[in-house]
Amino acid sequence: METQVKAGVSIFWLALANHANTYFIVGGKTRRWDPNADPKEHSDPLPWELALKYGHYALDDKGRLKPEYEEAIRIIADNDRALSFGHSTHPEIFALAELVDKLNFKRAFIDHPFSPFVNITVEQMRQLSKVGIHFNFTYDELSPMLGVDPGKMYAAIRSVGVEHFTLSSDAGDTVFPNSVESMRQISGYMMAFGITQAEIETLCMKNPAVIVRADPDEAVRRGRELEAA
Repeated sequence: METQVKAGVSIFWLALANHANTYFIVGGKTRRWDPNADPKEHSDPLPWELALKYGHYALDDKGRLKPEYEEAIRIIADNDRALSFGHSTHPEIFALAELVDKLNFKRAFIDHPFSPFVNITVEQMRQLSKVGIHFNFTYDELSPMLGVDPGKMYAAIRSVGVEHFTLSSDAGDTVFPNSVESMRQISGYMMAFGITQAEIETLCMKNPAVIVRADPDEAVRRGRELEAA
Protein backbone atom coordinates (compact mmCIF):
# COMPACT_ATOMS: atom_id res chain seq x y z
CA MET A 1 0.00 0.00 0.00
CA GLU A 2 2.69 2.51 0.98
CA THR A 3 4.62 1.60 -2.17
CA GLN A 4 1.60 2.45 -4.33
CA VAL A 5 1.05 5.72 -2.46
CA LYS A 6 4.69 6.72 -3.03
CA ALA A 7 4.29 5.80 -6.71
CA GLY A 8 1.51 8.37 -6.99
CA VAL A 9 -1.60 6.16 -7.16
CA SER A 10 -4.63 8.44 -6.84
CA ILE A 11 -7.46 5.95 -6.27
CA PHE A 12 -7.58 2.60 -4.52
CA TRP A 13 -10.30 -0.01 -5.03
CA LEU A 14 -11.30 -2.67 -2.55
CA ALA A 15 -11.89 -6.13 -4.06
CA LEU A 16 -14.12 -6.47 -7.12
CA ALA A 17 -14.06 -9.69 -9.18
CA ASN A 18 -12.33 -11.59 -6.38
CA HIS A 19 -14.56 -10.36 -3.56
CA ALA A 20 -16.56 -13.02 -1.69
CA ASN A 21 -19.72 -11.13 -2.63
CA THR A 22 -18.94 -11.49 -6.35
CA TYR A 23 -18.24 -15.20 -6.04
CA PHE A 24 -21.52 -15.61 -4.17
CA ILE A 25 -23.59 -13.73 -6.76
CA VAL A 26 -22.02 -14.74 -10.10
CA GLY A 27 -19.13 -17.08 -9.31
CA GLY A 28 -15.66 -16.48 -10.68
CA LYS A 29 -12.71 -17.79 -12.65
CA THR A 30 -12.11 -21.23 -11.14
CA ARG A 31 -8.37 -20.79 -11.67
CA ARG A 32 -8.36 -18.23 -8.84
CA TRP A 33 -8.76 -20.99 -6.25
CA ASP A 34 -7.81 -24.08 -8.28
CA PRO A 35 -4.45 -23.66 -10.05
CA ASN A 36 -5.13 -26.80 -12.11
CA ALA A 37 -8.41 -25.52 -13.57
CA ASP A 38 -8.86 -24.44 -17.18
CA PRO A 39 -8.03 -20.70 -17.32
CA LYS A 40 -11.29 -20.09 -19.23
CA GLU A 41 -13.51 -21.98 -16.79
CA HIS A 42 -16.01 -19.87 -14.84
CA SER A 43 -17.82 -21.35 -11.85
CA ASP A 44 -21.47 -21.13 -10.93
CA PRO A 45 -22.28 -18.88 -7.95
CA LEU A 46 -20.58 -20.29 -4.85
CA PRO A 47 -22.23 -21.01 -1.49
CA TRP A 48 -21.43 -18.19 0.92
CA GLU A 49 -19.09 -20.37 2.99
CA LEU A 50 -16.96 -21.17 -0.07
CA ALA A 51 -17.17 -17.59 -1.32
CA LEU A 52 -15.74 -16.44 2.02
CA LYS A 53 -13.03 -19.08 1.84
CA TYR A 54 -11.83 -18.08 -1.61
CA GLY A 55 -12.75 -14.39 -1.80
CA HIS A 56 -11.85 -11.17 -0.03
CA TYR A 57 -14.01 -9.95 2.84
CA ALA A 58 -13.32 -6.98 5.11
CA LEU A 59 -15.01 -8.10 8.33
CA ASP A 60 -13.94 -10.55 11.02
CA ASP A 61 -16.17 -13.11 12.75
CA LYS A 62 -17.53 -10.39 15.05
CA GLY A 63 -18.48 -8.07 12.19
CA ARG A 64 -15.62 -5.66 12.75
CA LEU A 65 -13.17 -4.44 10.14
CA LYS A 66 -10.12 -6.66 9.95
CA PRO A 67 -6.96 -4.85 11.13
CA GLU A 68 -5.33 -4.99 7.70
CA TYR A 69 -8.31 -3.23 6.13
CA GLU A 70 -8.38 -0.54 8.80
CA GLU A 71 -4.65 0.03 8.40
CA ALA A 72 -4.93 0.29 4.61
CA ILE A 73 -7.78 2.80 4.79
CA ARG A 74 -5.90 4.87 7.36
CA ILE A 75 -2.92 5.02 4.98
CA ILE A 76 -5.20 6.09 2.12
CA ALA A 77 -6.87 8.74 4.28
CA ASP A 78 -3.59 10.02 5.76
CA ASN A 79 -2.23 10.49 2.23
CA ASP A 80 -5.45 12.08 0.97
CA ARG A 81 -6.08 9.56 -1.82
CA ALA A 82 -9.47 8.31 -3.01
CA LEU A 83 -11.09 4.99 -2.12
CA SER A 84 -13.78 2.88 -3.80
CA PHE A 85 -15.61 0.35 -1.64
CA GLY A 86 -15.57 -2.14 -4.55
CA HIS A 87 -18.11 -4.97 -4.30
CA SER A 88 -18.46 -4.75 -0.53
CA THR A 89 -21.57 -6.16 1.14
CA HIS A 90 -23.90 -3.91 3.12
CA PRO A 91 -22.34 -4.82 6.51
CA GLU A 92 -18.89 -4.02 5.08
CA ILE A 93 -20.09 -0.75 3.58
CA PHE A 94 -21.44 0.53 6.88
CA ALA A 95 -18.37 -0.62 8.82
CA LEU A 96 -16.19 1.17 6.27
CA ALA A 97 -18.41 4.25 6.48
CA GLU A 98 -18.00 4.30 10.26
CA LEU A 99 -14.22 4.40 9.87
CA VAL A 100 -14.44 6.98 7.07
CA ASP A 101 -16.52 9.18 9.37
CA LYS A 102 -14.10 8.71 12.28
CA LEU A 103 -11.19 9.73 10.05
CA ASN A 104 -13.14 12.66 8.54
CA PHE A 105 -12.16 11.22 5.16
CA LYS A 106 -14.12 12.75 2.27
CA ARG A 107 -12.71 10.94 -0.78
CA ALA A 108 -14.54 7.62 -0.45
CA PHE A 109 -17.10 6.55 -3.04
CA ILE A 110 -19.32 3.62 -3.94
CA ASP A 111 -19.22 2.37 -7.53
CA HIS A 112 -22.32 1.24 -9.47
CA PRO A 113 -24.57 1.43 -6.37
CA PHE A 114 -27.58 -0.12 -8.15
CA SER A 115 -25.65 -3.10 -9.51
CA PRO A 116 -26.43 -6.53 -8.00
CA PHE A 117 -22.99 -6.50 -6.35
CA VAL A 118 -23.80 -3.43 -4.25
CA ASN A 119 -27.55 -2.86 -4.47
CA ILE A 120 -27.98 -0.14 -1.90
CA THR A 121 -31.21 1.79 -1.48
CA VAL A 122 -31.78 5.51 -1.77
CA GLU A 123 -32.35 5.68 1.98
CA GLN A 124 -28.98 3.99 2.55
CA MET A 125 -27.43 6.53 0.16
CA ARG A 126 -28.87 9.34 2.28
CA GLN A 127 -27.33 7.83 5.40
CA LEU A 128 -23.94 7.32 3.78
CA SER A 129 -23.90 10.75 2.14
CA LYS A 130 -24.01 12.35 5.60
CA VAL A 131 -20.40 11.27 6.21
CA GLY A 132 -19.28 12.56 2.79
CA ILE A 133 -19.42 9.37 0.73
CA HIS A 134 -20.05 9.80 -3.01
CA PHE A 135 -21.89 7.44 -5.38
CA ASN A 136 -20.67 6.69 -8.89
CA PHE A 137 -23.39 5.73 -11.37
CA THR A 138 -22.00 3.99 -14.44
CA TYR A 139 -22.88 2.94 -17.96
CA ASP A 140 -22.39 -0.62 -16.69
CA GLU A 141 -25.61 -0.26 -14.70
CA LEU A 142 -27.39 1.35 -17.61
CA SER A 143 -26.28 -1.28 -20.13
CA PRO A 144 -28.29 -4.38 -21.14
CA MET A 145 -25.90 -6.40 -18.96
CA LEU A 146 -27.55 -5.02 -15.81
CA GLY A 147 -30.51 -3.07 -17.16
CA VAL A 148 -30.97 -0.53 -14.38
CA ASP A 149 -33.79 1.92 -15.08
CA PRO A 150 -32.14 5.32 -15.77
CA GLY A 151 -35.20 6.95 -14.23
CA LYS A 152 -34.30 5.24 -10.94
CA MET A 153 -30.77 6.64 -11.19
CA TYR A 154 -32.11 10.13 -11.86
CA ALA A 155 -34.54 9.92 -8.93
CA ALA A 156 -31.70 8.91 -6.60
CA ILE A 157 -29.61 11.89 -7.69
CA ARG A 158 -32.53 14.23 -7.12
CA SER A 159 -33.37 12.69 -3.75
CA VAL A 160 -29.84 12.57 -2.29
CA GLY A 161 -28.36 15.58 -4.09
CA VAL A 162 -26.22 16.19 -7.17
CA GLU A 163 -23.25 17.06 -4.93
CA HIS A 164 -23.00 13.42 -3.81
CA PHE A 165 -22.82 11.76 -7.26
CA THR A 166 -20.53 11.18 -10.20
CA LEU A 167 -21.17 9.62 -13.61
CA SER A 168 -18.64 7.35 -15.33
CA SER A 169 -18.38 4.81 -18.13
CA ASP A 170 -17.11 1.62 -16.42
CA ALA A 171 -16.93 0.38 -20.00
CA GLY A 172 -14.17 -2.18 -19.78
CA ASP A 173 -16.34 -5.11 -20.85
CA THR A 174 -15.78 -6.05 -24.49
CA VAL A 175 -19.52 -5.97 -25.25
CA PHE A 176 -19.80 -2.30 -24.20
CA PRO A 177 -19.28 0.73 -26.44
CA ASN A 178 -16.11 2.76 -25.90
CA SER A 179 -15.81 5.04 -22.89
CA VAL A 180 -16.68 8.24 -24.78
CA GLU A 181 -19.89 6.75 -26.16
CA SER A 182 -20.74 5.29 -22.76
CA MET A 183 -20.38 8.73 -21.18
CA ARG A 184 -22.50 10.28 -23.94
CA GLN A 185 -25.28 7.78 -23.30
CA ILE A 186 -25.38 7.99 -19.51
CA SER A 187 -25.20 11.80 -19.61
CA GLY A 188 -27.88 11.91 -22.29
CA TYR A 189 -30.26 9.76 -20.28
CA MET A 190 -29.79 11.89 -17.18
CA MET A 191 -30.44 15.08 -19.17
CA ALA A 192 -33.52 13.51 -20.76
CA PHE A 193 -34.96 13.00 -17.27
CA GLY A 194 -34.15 16.54 -16.15
CA ILE A 195 -30.49 16.94 -15.17
CA THR A 196 -29.30 20.34 -16.42
CA GLN A 197 -26.12 21.08 -18.36
CA ALA A 198 -24.63 22.74 -15.27
CA GLU A 199 -25.46 19.66 -13.21
CA ILE A 200 -23.86 17.39 -15.83
CA GLU A 201 -20.67 19.41 -15.41
CA THR A 202 -20.91 18.86 -11.66
CA LEU A 203 -21.53 15.10 -12.04
CA CYS A 204 -18.94 14.45 -14.74
CA MET A 205 -16.25 17.05 -14.02
CA LYS A 206 -16.45 18.91 -10.71
CA ASN A 207 -17.27 16.06 -8.34
CA PRO A 208 -14.76 13.61 -9.87
CA ALA A 209 -12.10 16.34 -9.73
CA VAL A 210 -12.76 16.88 -6.03
CA ILE A 211 -12.46 13.15 -5.33
CA VAL A 212 -9.04 12.92 -7.01
CA ARG A 213 -7.73 16.25 -5.62
CA ALA A 214 -7.89 18.11 -8.93
CA ASP A 215 -9.12 21.65 -9.55
CA PRO A 216 -12.88 21.38 -10.28
CA ASP A 217 -12.99 24.70 -12.15
CA GLU A 218 -10.08 23.64 -14.34
CA ALA A 219 -11.81 20.31 -14.99
CA VAL A 220 -14.91 22.14 -16.23
CA ARG A 221 -12.84 24.50 -18.39
CA ARG A 222 -11.00 21.65 -20.08
CA GLY A 223 -14.24 19.72 -20.48
CA ARG A 224 -15.85 22.64 -22.27
CA GLU A 225 -12.81 22.98 -24.53
CA LEU A 226 -13.05 19.30 -25.49
CA GLU A 227 -16.76 19.60 -26.16
CA ALA A 228 -16.22 22.64 -28.38
CA ALA A 229 -13.36 21.01 -30.33
